[in-house]
Amino acid sequence: MFNEILFTWSKVKNPVNSIRGVTRAGLLSLLLLPSLLLVTGCDKTDDTDPTSPVIGAQDHIYQGWDAFEEQRWNDALGSFQAAMSNNGNLADAWNGAGWAEGQLPGKLTSAGSRFATCLQKDTTRYDALAGWAFVEYQQNRWQSAINKTDSLLYRRPRWKFLHQQDLDFYDLHLMKAKSHYLLGQYSSSLKVITDLMNPEFSADVSTSYGRQLLSDEIERLERIYG
Repeated sequence: MFNEILFTWSKVKNPVNSIRGVTRAGLLSLLLLPSLLLVTGCDKTDDTDPTSPVIGAQDHIYQGWDAFEEQRWNDALGSFQAAMSNNGNLADAWNGAGWAEGQLPGKLTSAGSRFATCLQKDTTRYDALAGWAFVEYQQNRWQSAINKTDSLLYRRPRWKFLHQQDLDFYDLHLMKAKSHYLLGQYSSSLKVITDLMNPEFSADVSTSYGRQLLSDEIERLERIYG
């Protein structure tokens, strides 16, 4: 799980290479320079000081994704909430909060609300649509999970989650196959498996034995992709 922040540091050079030939006025200016620096330095905010003013909303988002990638779910959620408090129009803050809450006990309903708000602010935030589909599946709303998965895969057939590289379109297809199976839509579940995940698999899902074979195949694929 990942995101990167790049910082650029600048160096201050001494503009005076030699005092040879310096006039009396110039020398006086040089003598007064340290005092002026001390005076002006008192008004300057130290960026490394923990008591400095609160960081911006985008920085909170960066921190949130860093924490998420390290599986510090509560810290991630706190950063995303801080970003939302700072600027409630940033869709990625709502997206991040949804993903963080999706990892926390008892937060699935809230996570779904975060994803919905995110997509209201930015309909192209596809990670939020994927997160929402997973949340719907976990809440046994299988048809909703299928619909959201189809909507995402239509727009991003090879979707991959930026902040967890092993979570991608294969996981979405597998979740869709499981959702169809749980809804009793065995032929649709079989089609998802054979179209993408294992073209060589076959089973007569009109029989209980065939349905058991399909269930076993889904479990096998889940061990690989899940």
